[in-house]
Amino acid sequence: MGKVKNKVGHKMYRIWQYIVSFLKWIFIALVTGAIGGGVGGLFRFCVDLATKTRQTNEFLILLLPLGGLFIVFLYHITKLRDNADTNLVINSIRSDEKVPVLLGPVIFVSTVITQLFGGSAGREGAALQLGGS
Repeated sequence: MGKVKNKVGHKMYRIWQYIVSFLKWIFIALVTGAIGGGVGGLFRFCVDLATKTRQTNEFLILLLPLGGLFIVFLYHITKLRDNADTNLVINSIRSDEKVPVLLGPVIFVSTVITQLFGGSAGREGAALQLGGS
């Protein structure tokens, strides 16, 4: 009878461990989703605002070279490598290569600047890089 009680107790303990682990991962997923969704929403808002600002102030296109220089400056001071792009994010999934933490903020700011001054840059790649970083 003692062995049966011990077996049942061990099984209940294992079930409890699975429940706790499941709840922990649900919590992590909720926090990650909330942060990612918040950053994604803010990114869309900022890009839309930059686009509308450029459309109402057509002279901003003349400042595109200055915007480009500022973006180069951002990459220089953050010491991001030349290949800090979408391929880096995709390759990091397949390997142990890390995505730099600063990639997210730099991509965020540089995409908004590009849209503000009328540069040609897609939003989807930037969103992928934001999520990956």
